[in-house]
Amino acid sequence: MFKNKNILIGAVAGFVLVGAGVGLFFYLGGVLPWRQQVSTDDPLDIVDNLYSKSYQQDRGSYRFLSGELRKELKKNKEDTTSVLCHTLPSSIGMRRVYAEGGELQVLVTARGSATSTEQAVVTLHSLRDGWYLDSIECSPGEFAPPREFSFEMNGTLLKNVPEPFNSEYWHLMFDANGELGQYVPLFFDASSTCQSFGGESSACSPDTFNENSNINIKGEMTERGVIVKVLELADN
Repeated sequence: MFKNKNILIGAVAGFVLVGAGVGLFFYLGGVLPWRQQVSTDDPLDIVDNLYSKSYQQDRGSYRFLSGELRKELKKNKEDTTSVLCHTLPSSIGMRRVYAEGGELQVLVTARGSATSTEQAVVTLHSLRDGWYLDSIECSPGEFAPPREFSFEMNGTLLKNVPEPFNSEYWHLMFDANGELGQYVPLFFDASSTCQSFGGESSACSPDTFNENSNINIKGEMTERGVIVKVLELADN
């Protein structure tokens, strides 16, 4: 009898401790996986909704945020620029720059201003056949002085790229913000200059490019990709 009573008391105490732990978790702002709300919309639409005017007053109330991102937006409710990396409201462009498994990243850039350096890398995670916004990182150089080029990066020249990227175009694969294997499409025009390893310059001829070449790209970032001004071959 006493043994059964002790078992009952232990079980009740266990339930109390579990309940207290869950309550503390929510009090501290955590979100359990089954409580995380997700959207089945296209990831670009999910990101666009966060940046849109409809959530301008209280973006922390957006349903499809991770617990940490929600706390950051609520903490900076009066000035969300530090979290969203943009002076809002502003016209923005978006494109996917990384996708692997259950993670996808979207680059959000200011639109309509050739001198703006406002960029944000928004990371989404998949859960239960949907997506939620996990984190936002401001792109390096966002607050730097004006530069000759809005995009300058070392990386690998590729045409054989994973979906959803279009293998019809050459891409630069590069590392940034601590994330490996980001991709950006490259676009060439009559003003694009290619420099050989020896320093010789000529008009770019994409048909002569070699897959997996190490290169440095300087150009202008647009919502479609980078308009290449200078492509420099690096030492392999």
